[in-house]
Amino acid sequence: MKKAIVVLVVCCMGMTAMAQNEHIKFRDMELNMHISKFMSELKKLGYTVSEIKNDTITVTMNGKFGGKECELIISSTHKRKIVWCVLVTFKESDDWETLESDYRLFKDQFVSKYGQPDISFEKFEKPYYSGDGKEFEALENKKCSFISIWELKTGEITLNISKSRKISIMYMDKINSKAVTEEKEEIQSDI
Repeated sequence: MKKAIVVLVVCCMGMTAMAQNEHIKFRDMELNMHISKFMSELKKLGYTVSEIKNDTITVTMNGKFGGKECELIISSTHKRKIVWCVLVTFKESDDWETLESDYRLFKDQFVSKYGQPDISFEKFEKPYYSGDGKEFEALENKKCSFISIWELKTGEITLNISKSRKISIMYMDKINSKAVTEEKEEIQSDI
């Protein structure tokens, strides 16, 4: 009996350790690759590079996500060039109903994959309300919030409607976002 309990404890500890080393995924790719490899994999999926900044620390690519044309902004750590964040942005919309419908469609897809969001706000503040024809004015005046956040063991996914009338989705890796901070601290200590 003691051996069975020891084996069970060891297995649980091993699974916990594995979970602590997992990374969030974007398009089934872990946000733990060198940015060059990550870009190469995205190119295989039809994405094209439109801009490279700061010696590949930030790369912008164009393609499709969820069947819609989008722009990806991929960020890597400074020293090791490991991807830690992907921001997906879609084209600006002039039609609130379509924008809200697309937001809800993405949210439903994330809910089916990850469960209910940990944080979610979908509201208008006075004097604005849904259907008043002034939804974009409410966005610009910060009187409209459409945001859902999934806090996963591997990182965070944020879906929102931005002030610029766009839907954006951000994937941020938990482990590598800490690495970004550590690398910045190392660089600052060298100065």
